[in-house]
Order: sequence, then structure tokens, then C-alpha cells
Amino acid sequence: MRRLAITLLLICCSSLLAQTWSGKGPHRPATEAYLSRVGTIIFDTLSPELDKHPERLSGTVKVALRLDREGRVEVRKILSSTSNRWVEDTALRVVRTVKLPPMPKEVAAEQRHDWVGFQADWSFERNLPKPAAYAYQTQISQIARHAIVSELAKYPGRVSGISMKAIFEIDRLGRVHVVQILSRPPNHWAEETVRRALTVTEFPPPSTKVLDELGTPRVHAEAEFGVNIERSGSN
Repeated sequence: MRRLAITLLLICCSSLLAQTWSGKGPHRPATEAYLSRVGTIIFDTLSPELDKHPERLSGTVKVALRLDREGRVEVRKILSSTSNRWVEDTALRVVRTVKLPPMPKEVAAEQRHDWVGFQADWSFERNLPKPAAYAYQTQISQIARHAIVSELAKYPGRVSGISMKAIFEIDRLGRVHVVQILSRPPNHWAEETVRRALTVTEFPPPSTKVLDELGTPRVHAEAEFGVNIERSGSN
């Protein structure tokens, strides 16, 4: 039996917390999919901790880690652009205690050693709280995740080993406007499949409060995800 494993990170430009991650060297699909999954886990664990004190958030924080085969973390560096000790300590506590998945054998084969490096940059905005916007963005994130995964899972042989980014907006009527779909390596079929999945998906319209909090007529969102095929035995 073949199982499609997709990791997806939705980044909303108006949220308090935004993440980017990068790996060094040539394109390595298994490694990129694994690091995307790691980044999502760390981000989802760190974000609620930092959101407890939004008044303390400002600037950026850079995290450099090394992960071994068991997913254990060796912290290499944590720096903040504003020397924010609370942010640095919180990030350090999270990355030291977060439970991460073991490194897949495909990643070890691509790396040719028993560890893999991970780097993330998190940026913060000291804005007024936007609870309605945050709740709505979380909702459309879940809807988009389900729509994309469900469609790509129908064709596992055509999307293995790629990373993708989708940029789209939701207008006040709930209509989706797909701005751009990118894939690496280029995969026109996958890009059009993701575009079609988002276009036919029904999103709830944002409330007036959501749009007032954002100060824009549309809700902008970006989705980054890696796709990898894993094989598992039949039950």
C-alpha cells in the first residue's frame, strides 16, 4: 500500500508570527519534506507560547538546529534582532523539549551522514491583537489543507518529491483568488491541480470584523508544503 505524506505550512501575512525555513545545498526532496514537517511542528509549538505575551514581540529571531537520526535536537544558535531575552529563552525552551519525528532513511541517504541541519527565521509584528482575523485565518488554513491534500492524494505517483507554494486571497464574499502557484522542481500538472482545488473549494466569507482588523478588502494567505511518497505494508 502506498501512502501520500504531505506537510503543509500556511503563512498568513497579517498574523503576528511568520516563518520561513531554508536548507542548504542542492534540491533534496526527502530532506525538504522532512524539514517542512519539522518546521511546522516547532512553529505550532512555539506560536502559542509567544502569543501569551504579544506585547513582548518585536523584530526577528533566528534558530539554527542540528537533528540526529532519532529527531533529537542540538541547538546551534538562537538570536533575536532586538536582543529580546524573553523571546530567545522561550524559543530555546521549546526547541529543547519539542518532540520531533525520527529522520526518515531517505533523508539520511540524501545527506550522507547521520544528521541534518535546520534553520528558521521568525518575524514578529507589534500590532494590536486581531483575534477575529486569527480565528478566520486558522479556519481557512484547515479548509485549504484538506482540499489540497485530498486532491493530490488521488495521484501519488505524480507529486512525489516536490515542494510547492500557493499564494491566494479570500474576498469579502468568500471567493478565492489564486495569485500564484509555484513548484520545485517545476510541475505544471501539480500547480494546476492545486489551483483547481483551491478555486472549487468553498470558503466562508470573512466577517466585517475580520476585514476591519486587517484593514484590507481581502484576506491574503500563503501555503508552503513538501510532498513525499512513503511506502507502508498492507494490513
